[in-house]
Amino acid sequence: MQIKVWYSDWQLQCCGAPFAVGDDIEWGISHGGHDEVLEDIFDEAVAAQSFGSEEHHSDVDETIQGTVTAIAVVRAQLEQSANNPQAQFAAAGTGTADPAQRADGREGDRGDHRLFGYLVDIDVASKGA
Repeated sequence: MQIKVWYSDWQLQCCGAPFAVGDDIEWGISHGGHDEVLEDIFDEAVAAQSFGSEEHHSDVDETIQGTVTAIAVVRAQLEQSANNPQAQFAAAGTGTADPAQRADGREGDRGDHRLFGYLVDIDVASKGA
C-alpha cells in the first residue's frame, strides 16, 4: 500500500536522518497539524492525500515501516501575517514540488520560494511482507 507522508524541513534539519528513494524507514507519524501547512502551501486536495506527518518531537499516533518510493521537495513563497508583521507563513497557492532522489534538509530555497519540507511516498506493504 502506498501512502504519502509530510516531513517538515525543520524536523529533518533538527534531528532527522537523511533518506533516499529506496531506503527502508521506520517513522513516527502524527495525524494532526500537517493538514493546515499543506492547505496553505497547496490546497485541500493535496492535504487530503497526506496520510500524516513524520514526527519525533511530540505525540506520535502510530509508527510506520516501509520503503521510500518518491520524494518531492516542497517550497513556497512567504507572506506576512496581517495580525503580526513579524510572523510569516506560506502564501496560498505558491507551492512547488520538485522531485528528488534524496532529502537531507539542506536542499535550500529556490529564488523567492522557501524550503518547507517534503512529500514522501512510502510503500508500507514492502516492509516485512
